[in-house]
Parts: sequence; C-alpha cells; structure tokens
Amino acid sequence: MKRFLIIFFLSTIPLIANTDSISGKLQKIICQTYHNCDQYTDEQILEISKLLDKASMIYQVSIYKLFALIAIESGFDRYHSYKNTNGSVDIGLMQSNSDHIPERCKKLLNRNCDYSELIDPVISVKFAFYRFNECAKYKNDAFFVCYNNEYLAYKYLTTDYYPEYLTKLYVEYNVIVKELLK
Repeated sequence: MKRFLIIFFLSTIPLIANTDSISGKLQKIICQTYHNCDQYTDEQILEISKLLDKASMIYQVSIYKLFALIAIESGFDRYHSYKNTNGSVDIGLMQSNSDHIPERCKKLLNRNCDYSELIDPVISVKFAFYRFNECAKYKNDAFFVCYNNEYLAYKYLTTDYYPEYLTKLYVEYNVIVKELLK
C-alpha cells in the first residue's frame, strides 16, 4: 500500500504545478530551447500555461509531455504550417488541420474565421482542446499518439506496433526536462 501511495504522489507532481511556475518553465523552453521568444507576449505565455495546466489536469497527462507535443507539432513556432498529402494544411502552434477549422471556429469563436487566425497561439491551444476531447478515451502514451493519428493509437493499443511519434515525443520530452533541470 505504501508503494502505491508514493508512486501515485510522485506521478501527480507535474499535474498540480503552480501556473506561474508553469509559465516560467514554458517561457524558458520557448526562449532558450526553441529560440522563438520573439513570437510571444508574456500574456500569451501566461494564457497558454493556464490552458495547458488545465489540459494536464483534465486528461491526466504530464504538462511536460504537453510541452513535448507542441515541440513535435510546431517546434513552438506559432507560424508553422505543413501541407498534408490530402491537400489539407496543419496550421499554428498546435497544428490544427484546415479541414476542421470552419466547424471549430463556429464552436469556439461563435463566428466564421480564416486560417490565419490560428497563428494566434492562444487560439491554437484552445482549438487543440477539441482534439484532446476526441482522444480522451485513450490513456497515457496512446493519448498523444491519438493527437497525431487516432488510427495509430488504436493500432498501438491492439498490436505490437510502436509509433515513431512516441519516439519523437520522448526525445522532445527529454530535451525539455533536461533544459528545465539546468
């Protein structure tokens, strides 16, 4: 019983962090590790920190793995875009897919919007919550694989398949943790 309590306590530490310290850590990662400090205001970093802290509590995932997710998706470059083979485009900090933008704009902003609004990092993170909700049925690492591709999350859980995305996640996670321990 004691081992369970200790493991449980240690595994919840990143989930109950102070938002001010999260924003300081996020700023350090954005500025020192990914060198994109000039793309963000202090207010945006604070708001993103609050949103990511909320996501880590709701979905029971490490805040540092959420940082790693952003690193994989955009390298913390809010202007990043990627053209997919199907013609759609992933846009912004969280790489929201252009196929989903019209519906999510109406739900999130109660209006139509164009793709350029997703370069706002706060809006990008808010849009990511739609994907987080779709992936909530997956736990632990499968949650992050689902963010990238739900079919691969299912395959990861039901076969011996190990997605390259998880390798990337842990590489970035280790870079981030190492940077924060300096």
